[in-house]
Amino acid sequence: MIKFEKVSFNYKNKVEVLNDLTVEFPSNEITGLIGHNGAGKTTIYRLISNLILPSEGKIIINQDMITDYKKQVAYIPSGASIYERLTAYENLVFRAKIIGLSKDEYDKKIKILLKKLKLSKRIHDKAYDFSNGMKKRLGLASALIGSPKLLLIDEALNGIDPESINIIVNILKELNENGTTIIITSHDLSLIHDLCTEIKILNEGEFVYQGEKNKEFKDFKEFYLSLTTNYDEEEDFVE
Repeated sequence: MIKFEKVSFNYKNKVEVLNDLTVEFPSNEITGLIGHNGAGKTTIYRLISNLILPSEGKIIINQDMITDYKKQVAYIPSGASIYERLTAYENLVFRAKIIGLSKDEYDKKIKILLKKLKLSKRIHDKAYDFSNGMKKRLGLASALIGSPKLLLIDEALNGIDPESINIIVNILKELNENGTTIIITSHDLSLIHDLCTEIKILNEGEFVYQGEKNKEFKDFKEFYLSLTTNYDEEEDFVE
C-alpha cells in the first residue's frame, strides 16, 4: 500500500500542484490514475519515486512492498525512457548496471524480456531505427530488468500501434498476477477501463473519484468528462 497523508506540493514558481491530498494506492492492483494535463499526475509519480519531496504531509509505503527503491520501483515517464544511440541489448545492460545487477543476473534476463516483448531479432540494432511501438516495448523491458514490485507508467503507452499495445497489456496483466503493483496513466480511457481494477480521477490537484472499477459504467468517457470538464468560456474565447 502507498498512502499520501495531507500531501501538498509547490514548485519553485509557487504554483500549487497538490493541496492537502490524502489517497491510498492498494498493493497488488492495477490502478488507473487519470486526469487532464496539469492535474498533478506526474507530480504524484515523482513523489512516489522519491525524485521530489512533498512541501507538506507525508508519504507512507508499506515496507513489505518496497525495501530497495533502485530494484523494486520502476518509473516509465511519458518522454524518452531509452537511449536511442544504444542497441536494445546495451539499453538493458545500462539499466541493469545502474540498479546493481551482475552480468550473470542480467544476461539471461535480457534475452527473456526481449523475447517476451517481441524484440529478440533486433537485440543488437540501434534503438533510433525502432518504430515508436518498439521503443515503448524496449522502455518497458528496461523498467522490468530489476523485477520491480511497483511499476509506474506515466502516459508511456500513448500513440503506439495496436500490436504493441496488445503485447504490453498482456505483460502488465501477467506482472500483476505475479504480485507487481501497477499505477498507470493514459489518455486512452478504454485502455484504462479495460486494464485497471482501480480507478482514480484527478482534477486540478484533487481526487474527484476513487474506487474499484464500476462495471456498470455505461459510458466511461462521459463519466470522466462529467467530473473533470471545468472550462471558463470567457478565458477560452479567442477572437
